[in-house]
Amino acid sequence: MGVPLSLSLSFVWLLLSFANCSHFRGGSISWKPTSNPSQIEISHQMAWRRSYSSSSYCDDTKIANGGLIAVSANLYCREGCSSTSSISTMRGKCIAFSAGEDWSLGEGSFLFTVPTPGIQYTFRLEGCCWQSLSNGASSGSMRMTLTADLQPRSDTGVINSSPVVTMTPVVRLLAGCQHSLRIPVIDADGDIVRCRFPTSNSTNECGKLCDGLPGSTIDTDTCVFNYNSTSGTGTYGVSVQIEDFAVTAPTAVLSSVPVQFLIIVFYDSLSCDDAPSFVDPTPPEASCHVVTSTFTKTIVARTKNAAHSVTKIFLMGPTGITKTSLAPYGSSGREWSVTVTWSPTSNQAGYHLVCFNAEINSKLSSSMICIDLMKGTPPSIKQNCLTPSSDVVTGPNITFKMCFDRKIMRPTTDKFMIIYHSNGTEANRFNITDPYIAIFSTAVDRTVTVTWGGSSGPDILGVGQYYILLEAGSVAAPPLSCLADWPGITQPFYWNFTVVDRTPPTLSFTSNPTQVNDNETFSMTWTVSEPLSVERCNLTTPSSSSIVNCRGSFTQNNLVAGNYSICIEIEDLNGNKAGPFDHQWVVIDRTPPTLSFTSNPTQVNDNETFSMTWTVSEPLSVERCNLTTPLSSSIVNCRGSFTRNNLVAGNYSISIEIEDLNGNKPGPFDHQWVVTDVTPPSLTFVTNPSLTKSNASITWTLSEPVASSKCTVTFPNGTVVNETCNDQWEAIDLPRGTYQISIVLVDAAGNIGGAFHHSWTNIDVTPPILTFRRKPRRSLSKANITWVTNEEADGVCEVQGPSSFYRSVVCDKAWSEDYLPEGNFILNVTVYDRSLNMAGPFQHKWYNRDVKPPELKLTSTPYCDKSYDNASLTWTFNEDATSTCLIRTSLKTEFAVCDKSWSGTFLPEGNVTIEVNARDKSRNSAPSYSYTWYNKDITPPVLTFTRNGALTINDATITWSVNEPASANCTLTTPFTTSVFSCDSGSWSGSSLQGGIYELSIRLLDLGNNSAGPYVHKWRNVDTIRPKMTFTKTPSRTYSNATIQWGVSESVNGSCEIRGPSNFYRNVSCDRSWVGLNLPPGSFTLSIMGIDTSGNIGGPSSHTWINEDVTPPSLQWVGLTPSQTNGSIMLSWTTDEAVTSLCTVHSPVKATDVSCNNKWVGTELRHGEYSLTVKMVDGSGNKAEAVHRWNNTALELVFEVILTLSNVKVTNFTNKTSPEYSKLETESQTGLENFYQQKVDNFKAVHIRDINVFSKPTRQKRSTTSTGSQVIVDHDVVLGGNNMSTGAAALSKTLSTLSTGGSTINIGGSTATFANVTLLLDKRASNVTFSKDSSTCEISQLYVKCGLREYCDEATGMCVTNAKPDNNGMILSIGLGVSGLVVLLLTTIIVVLFYLRKKAEQHKKRQQIENDEKKRFEKPVETITFPPQVMYKPYKYWQ
Repeated sequence: MGVPLSLSLSFVWLLLSFANCSHFRGGSISWKPTSNPSQIEISHQMAWRRSYSSSSYCDDTKIANGGLIAVSANLYCREGCSSTSSISTMRGKCIAFSAGEDWSLGEGSFLFTVPTPGIQYTFRLEGCCWQSLSNGASSGSMRMTLTADLQPRSDTGVINSSPVVTMTPVVRLLAGCQHSLRIPVIDADGDIVRCRFPTSNSTNECGKLCDGLPGSTIDTDTCVFNYNSTSGTGTYGVSVQIEDFAVTAPTAVLSSVPVQFLIIVFYDSLSCDDAPSFVDPTPPEASCHVVTSTFTKTIVARTKNAAHSVTKIFLMGPTGITKTSLAPYGSSGREWSVTVTWSPTSNQAGYHLVCFNAEINSKLSSSMICIDLMKGTPPSIKQNCLTPSSDVVTGPNITFKMCFDRKIMRPTTDKFMIIYHSNGTEANRFNITDPYIAIFSTAVDRTVTVTWGGSSGPDILGVGQYYILLEAGSVAAPPLSCLADWPGITQPFYWNFTVVDRTPPTLSFTSNPTQVNDNETFSMTWTVSEPLSVERCNLTTPSSSSIVNCRGSFTQNNLVAGNYSICIEIEDLNGNKAGPFDHQWVVIDRTPPTLSFTSNPTQVNDNETFSMTWTVSEPLSVERCNLTTPLSSSIVNCRGSFTRNNLVAGNYSISIEIEDLNGNKPGPFDHQWVVTDVTPPSLTFVTNPSLTKSNASITWTLSEPVASSKCTVTFPNGTVVNETCNDQWEAIDLPRGTYQISIVLVDAAGNIGGAFHHSWTNIDVTPPILTFRRKPRRSLSKANITWVTNEEADGVCEVQGPSSFYRSVVCDKAWSEDYLPEGNFILNVTVYDRSLNMAGPFQHKWYNRDVKPPELKLTSTPYCDKSYDNASLTWTFNEDATSTCLIRTSLKTEFAVCDKSWSGTFLPEGNVTIEVNARDKSRNSAPSYSYTWYNKDITPPVLTFTRNGALTINDATITWSVNEPASANCTLTTPFTTSVFSCDSGSWSGSSLQGGIYELSIRLLDLGNNSAGPYVHKWRNVDTIRPKMTFTKTPSRTYSNATIQWGVSESVNGSCEIRGPSNFYRNVSCDRSWVGLNLPPGSFTLSIMGIDTSGNIGGPSSHTWINEDVTPPSLQWVGLTPSQTNGSIMLSWTTDEAVTSLCTVHSPVKATDVSCNNKWVGTELRHGEYSLTVKMVDGSGNKAEAVHRWNNTALELVFEVILTLSNVKVTNFTNKTSPEYSKLETESQTGLENFYQQKVDNFKAVHIRDINVFSKPTRQKRSTTSTGSQVIVDHDVVLGGNNMSTGAAALSKTLSTLSTGGSTINIGGSTATFANVTLLLDKRASNVTFSKDSSTCEISQLYVKCGLREYCDEATGMCVTNAKPDNNGMILSIGLGVSGLVVLLLTTIIVVLFYLRKKAEQHKKRQQIENDEKKRFEKPVETITFPPQVMYKPYKYWQ
């Protein structure tokens, strides 16, 4: 019974469905914009069942070869596109695989051109199918949703970039444990990133994996996935959506990207915390690493239990990343490692996530650790992208602009752009951090714009040259970037510009009267906006016009009445002209009246009347007088005269102003005179008492100021005192009695007034005053005190002293006493004058000193003048005294403190002498007292540690005490060394100690040679001090090679990071120095770090310098360079730096320039000597040259031929470098190859050496083509094989046929005919020329001579053997022998003569050819001139 067709098809479809199902293992998708706003780049990582097909199979070989994996999954545009068809398949390079878990992971990307820029799109991965999952339908369809908003962001102005997420396809979790997994994600824009479970709403983001895994949660902000694996074992699918939000709008989703992965939950006896962990030197989680050439790190995983083993370290990263095989690490037995290496390609710039985890016993995995790799370099200025860079016109504002080659950010700390004048003075500086000063463009051009000034105002920069410097970090790398910030511009005149003046000057009148009188001086002034080189004024008067001097003003007098004008033209220092500026004015005729004095005395007395008179030239409308006296100034009445009396002495003046009836005003007219004083001064008493008490004050007023005032005072005792006094006389402490004062005055004119008298009586009420004359502060047993008073007085003395000393006596100007006790004394003196005024007491203090020495008496001494280790003595004094002791032992002498006693312990063996020196409180010294006894030392010393901590940090101090004097010897044992030293100070201290166990051992020896010890103290020191590194050799400029040296504070393991130009990067171990050889030119920065034995990290310390490359490049041939080849050769080489190369191959034919890039391959080489010359120039213009020579042996025959052809149509050419010559050479090569190939067996090649053309003159004018030109082609014909007879015969037959017209050669469309041929022999040492109708044998016999019984066969050109002669011939030969002999002799003579003639002709012809060859081959070798520029230039610019 047959099966229905429909059922059969259904069954086949079912089989195919199962065959294609259950292959999806998860993945992630992301996107980012490109420079084209209509295009985005979509990247994906997809995991598939490894055993699904050969296209999804992956292994280490496929990863190393960059092999692709391809499966049946497609990405569709579901929103924003008019078409719903697939936009791409999910093909990608395999980057990871697991044979045990049966999956392969591929990574790929593609460009997608959107239909409409600036809108939102939704993309979805759809296909079949997931494997059977415990939390979803078996073989459920896969679905991953991606959203992309291509509208420029409001905060940055550019299109958003989505987050990038990566995840291992399979995570193994132990059942019954609480697990936390961090979803690895980065965002290049530095946005807020949140994670959520996708939803099964109308858009259905996730297919069968929506709303999260039962029993799981996800922390939205940290993207930590938490799962309590208590739902049983099995395989579960997890889907997560990652979304980014702008910091300025934290609720608006910018983009959403998916990640899906599998969780395998399994049961095992392992504990929940048995998962392995990563330890040093594994890079820390979330660390960022800049990769310029190759990234290499070692990843080390450690087990929690020694019984466990790390069975796998899984690595997931960008395409091209590799790892070594898993291997044990260290000696603990619990650590395993792999080494990760990644060398990014040119199209892998930007961020990349590298994630890894470890697995123990092929079961339990660790948490996934992710680090960031950044492939790139710091931002740099684009070429020719600094403005302004030339002339800038002066004005109120200037805009500065610079653009960069990559994304940039505004710095977060203050960074300045500084403008300098060319002389080095600072013009201004701008804070780039301020958004009101610097604008950072968010567009694709990546520019920074700084505008200085406003729309109006004065010029902000003067004319001149300026340059700009920018501090390092003025432009920052992107926020998540671990790239260094922009290094700034630090070289003067790298960015420079010139401010030029294009603005004409302006002129403003400051004083420009429009009318003056004829008797006035005309004056006008003006100001200009800037310094001038030209200022020219054209004056026009009523009678003439002329150029006048002017510089900011114009003045002229004696002008006649009429109209005037002036025209001013100006030009500034930069040649800008302005004007003319015009001004007009009128001169009016006005003559003022005159005044003449008729009586004007110059001097009168103060008791006389002053009078003066004058006349005027015409009637007046105004006559006004201003009188100035010594006291005031005022207007007075006057009409032709002025009179005044009672004038005070002094200077007077009168100023007369007049005005005629027409308003003309002359003057003023001035007159001065003097009033002389002739009246004596007088006095009036104001205060003149008749009775005063001790003090007196007499005052008065004067009738006028005086020049001098003298007072004479008569005292009660008849004393007369003369002194100067002015309005008063005063005195204090006057004695009692009657006084008189007489006053005489003299005024300024010498008039004397007085004398004026006053008498009064004074009463004394002032106590006397005492002054000590002799008042010692210290006395020796006896004191004598003296004093004086200002008036006659009597005194009473009261004296107090120590030990109840007291005296009270009458004393007259002195007190004294002998034998005073030791101590302080006080003397109080009270005095009375004759009026019984009492004063005092007046006090004096002093100290009295005892001058008698004390006496000593011993009270106890060692028994029988002998002691054992210890001894003591006591004594007394007859008064209060102190003592010092000098102790003399058998070992030393020392001073000791002793107060009426002395005790000594641990005394040395031998005699002991004590010398006691005593002194009382008055420093009276007693004679030295000496006592001697014998001591016996029997006890060893004892040491006690007083400071000995068991733990120190960095620094340590150990102290101890010894119960007797002893010498100490210390042995210090550190983790690294042992040292022995003397330590008598009782302490030891160390600073900046390295970590580890320390031990200090002390041995003692006392003065009696009793030893003790060792006393030992151990402690542990913890080193927390970072090692210090100080540069000792830091050149600021180097030449090709650099040596940097530094010192370190302790032993460290050092590492050096060297960054230089053109992606130069090194990271090496270094110890106190780094040497760089053959460095490229540019700026280098060396950063050093050191790790001491305790793990403290010092640094980084950096040094930056400039390297100039002065070393020529060097070439190293790769492999063996053959000296002998057989037809072909390949030469390759390396250079120690980047160079531009030019290669010249010297063959047996000619020298040829060829292109070469570290390699040259020569094939089909002809037989002979060869050489390859490699000329190199590096980026700094340093040149070098390398040559390799070899011999090539080829199984071939080479014939050197010079063929002359006629009737060749040739376009004239000026030289052999012209295109016309190249065309002729190509056409000749083709024609000859076709000719020989058709005619000659075993033909291989034609090598043209040279071509010469001889054109026949034509009658046609202005023609560029000549008909019937003769072409001479010097070339080599190469035939295969090494049979000269066969080869020469074939060539000879071909040339003979050509010479007889049996064949022709087609050159460039014209049929060339034979003219002659020259064959060169013996390396061109000789030659033979054949003309038309040459036979084959004539030519072939040049190369091969036939034997005695051979002859040349004309048909073949070969030598053939003669037929064997018969008997008849032999008889005939013998018969003709005699006659033939004669004929032979004659023939020989003729042949010799012919040969000599032919040889002469050939010699002459060969000489001509050689001369032609010299002209052709002895041209000067063209010299390649390398340009002096330091910059790299391609070959095409060498010429």
